Amino acid sequence: MSKYRFQRYLTYFIIPQTYRIKSFRLSNPFAADMCLLLFPIMTNLTRLESLTIHNIESDYVEGIINHLSLLPSLSSLVIISIDYIRNQNDIYQKIFRLPTLKYCQILLESLCHRKPMSTDTNEFSPIEHLVINNKVSLNQLYSLLSRVPQLQHLSLDHLCVPRWSQTSLNSITLHYLTHVSLKLYSVSFDNFVSLIKHFFNKIQILRIKVGYMPYFSSNLEYLNANRWEQLISTHMPNLYIFDFEHQYRTWGYFNDRQTYEAQINMFNSLFWIKRQWFFEHQYCQIRNSTYAIFYSTNSYKKEFYILDEDLDKNIGSPSLEIEENPAYHVGIYSINAMEKFIGNFRNATKLTLFDTFDKPRNSIVRSLNRIMPLKQLSTVEKLLLVADPQLIGEKDEGFFGLITRKDADRYLAKTFSQANQYVQPDWILFLGDIFDEGLSASDDEFKRYFDRFDSIFQYENREQKCIVIPGDNDVGGEYYGDKQPILRQRFRNYFGRTIALYRQNDIEYLKLDIDMLESYVDDKRAAIMEQTQNRPLSSTFRIVLNHWPLLTRPARFVKPFINELEPNLILKGDSHHFSVYVYDRINMTNRIIAREYLPQSIVSINLDQKRFIYEISVPTCSYRMGVNRIGYIVLLLDSATKTAHLAILSTPRRYISLYFYAAYGICFVINLILILLFPRRSFSKWLTFNR
Repeated sequence: MSKYRFQRYLTYFIIPQTYRIKSFRLSNPFAADMCLLLFPIMTNLTRLESLTIHNIESDYVEGIINHLSLLPSLSSLVIISIDYIRNQNDIYQKIFRLPTLKYCQILLESLCHRKPMSTDTNEFSPIEHLVINNKVSLNQLYSLLSRVPQLQHLSLDHLCVPRWSQTSLNSITLHYLTHVSLKLYSVSFDNFVSLIKHFFNKIQILRIKVGYMPYFSSNLEYLNANRWEQLISTHMPNLYIFDFEHQYRTWGYFNDRQTYEAQINMFNSLFWIKRQWFFEHQYCQIRNSTYAIFYSTNSYKKEFYILDEDLDKNIGSPSLEIEENPAYHVGIYSINAMEKFIGNFRNATKLTLFDTFDKPRNSIVRSLNRIMPLKQLSTVEKLLLVADPQLIGEKDEGFFGLITRKDADRYLAKTFSQANQYVQPDWILFLGDIFDEGLSASDDEFKRYFDRFDSIFQYENREQKCIVIPGDNDVGGEYYGDKQPILRQRFRNYFGRTIALYRQNDIEYLKLDIDMLESYVDDKRAAIMEQTQNRPLSSTFRIVLNHWPLLTRPARFVKPFINELEPNLILKGDSHHFSVYVYDRINMTNRIIAREYLPQSIVSINLDQKRFIYEISVPTCSYRMGVNRIGYIVLLLDSATKTAHLAILSTPRRYISLYFYAAYGICFVINLILILLFPRRSFSKWLTFNR
């Protein structure tokens, strides 16, 4: 939603009802200063009990936190930041000072070293349910738990121990804490035992997932059944639900499979049977690695399921039933394996397509959707790429301008609606040149152009996240001089910042605005570094979005750009044609691997390496650009296998249809003229006379 429309909505709908509002939800990371518009009315939200803010830019987080003290009835708070924040501990402290807060869920990721808060304080929070989705170190956890003596439910999505850190814990009495859910990364079993002894000795429900971490050998210690029995008997006597998942990875063939199975078979003793806690295990081969997954089966079902023509090849468990399966992570090796599992995985939220998978582009989405609801997938981000729509302006089309605008807008609206419905993307990325006459448009004209864009692409009324970057027809390019800052500011007012970093599901989207002649220095570099905080890539992927090409520039630009930003993939528009370039960082050369069309229906790109950087040029979606191949790009980013799957959605060539319409029209006009000039009776006499 644009700043202008949000302000109108705020003025006419929200402000008159502020004294009645009990729940408020805001979800739009790309708005221009929306939060600043909310601040003045927060003092009037005296009955507000629940505040949910999803996908907000980090620049606004601190301002919102500072205003929360003005809400006397606030009991539930959810804040999900889409990028990195700088002052994590300050925000924690301000949240813990809220006097009526009972439920708190936060995602406030920081690139800086995670230092614990000071524990020298008498300030305590009334929070009873705490969910932290960002990374938390073990030392941080102690300082956090010391502030919440009333805590009953705790969920941590990424608990870790930084390498080379010294961890020492003091006991905290949490009388009411009964439910704990943990995802552990690089936390040794000794550290976990210490955690239980000092913090969690009264819990009744424990859900724990031990994720694989490279170069971390202590992972297998979690499969020591004897230590678990001793720990539960001694320090968790009230535990009655135990949900456990353990992931282990070995390179190449699993030579120690017998040792591994002997170790996990120890979980079949009388101790586990008496408590009705049962387990299964499963193997799967992904490229050159073998994964072993050990998991509970009683409290929650198996989470990872492999589809292959030979199901016994990778499955360790003998109990395979072709029925509705509660697994949330599904891996597919082949097309044929899909047919027998129609409708089986309605709970799936993760999908992995292995190297051997290939499927015609006209049925991949539909076929996968028959097995599982693709809109639920969490580790696969579905992107719909849109480039160069170039909505026709009001000045250059002359007498037929109204007709050409209507036809072009109708074509874009229809093809985009079909593509969007077909793909059901998580993100829609617009790669510049939104308007054809954005440069010469007055402010009123630009607003009308934006309203047309909104009506065509439903920009302000969709659930999917949208990123819009400017092109040379929107803000000027290499030849537009001093007017560029004004044009860029106007573009920002409608579409958000032109340089920004967004983060979702461990994927970073770096939105840039570097034109053809700009160098990677001075103000532009400073603005980019401010977003990335001068830190290396910490997510699975970093996707760079820019209207103009980047990899085909001179080495003096490309080398520092890649070394500092570390992109896995670059997406661009501008050329109106489809192509894929690959840049070799060692030889500092680039080559084209696809032009106009793909060598096969779906192309997979391995992003789990640093030597090669790929740049995809997205074709225009407008038939007005005069190119033969137009359409949209579908991009699936699989963070589980660190792979990008690419397909083209071609759209019809509109000019061919228009030529046929014109031919039919000409024939109709000629026929009409003949009828008018030669009425039927005169025409019959003429034929009789000529005989």
